[in-house]
Amino acid sequence: MTCMGDEMYEEDWQVRFSECDRNQQLTYSGIVNYFQDCSNLQSEKLGAGCSYLEERNRAWILDFWQIVIERRPHSFERIKTGTWASGFKGFFGLRNFIMKSKDGELLAYANSYWVYLDMLTGRPVRITEDEASVYPVEPAFQMDYADRKIPVPQELELLGETVVNEHQIDLYHHMNNGRYIELAADYLQEQQNVRQICCQYKKQAKQNDKIKIYGNFAKERETIVLKDAEDGIYAVVSFDKK
Repeated sequence: MTCMGDEMYEEDWQVRFSECDRNQQLTYSGIVNYFQDCSNLQSEKLGAGCSYLEERNRAWILDFWQIVIERRPHSFERIKTGTWASGFKGFFGLRNFIMKSKDGELLAYANSYWVYLDMLTGRPVRITEDEASVYPVEPAFQMDYADRKIPVPQELELLGETVVNEHQIDLYHHMNNGRYIELAADYLQEQQNVRQICCQYKKQAKQNDKIKIYGNFAKERETIVLKDAEDGIYAVVSFDKK
């Protein structure tokens, strides 16, 4: 596995106590948040952030995460996250991420697919050459890439229900990306044994929507499926074990 060159955007952080679980390890959704914040900061510094998108009635909506975890950092540990665009395909933007310790230990890395959306029509649109040229493109990270379509197990057990609350809503008036993984992780049978997380987003959950949580707990993979009241799927989250 290799890391990227001069075009990778990096940020230095210190893991906060409030971001960690009972074992003082950064939560799974915490990893997502650091990656997401890193990409947002890059967009802002390139002049293509929230205001730029809002003026054009555009948004980047996350379609798929694949996150591989080598080690979760502990509270107060200093870390560095990096991100870069690895390509554009039609209305998809592809982006890689890495997380390292202050000594250069690779802690986590990720691949992601983002859909470029017209906010007036709610439909995907192709990114233009001018829009894509804002982001320096680097070769994709060397990793085993997962299919972005996660299979839904036939046998699912209803685990619980919840309602989307105000504090879970983001700029685009739907539940923030990391919240789906946060919710799914609450129902894991083996909290400390996750090597890889994949999340496929299928439908946006909005405030006051009911979410039904279903699970399938296989030997090597735990799958959590988040559904709406009519059994439509919001997201499928898989947790592969070490």
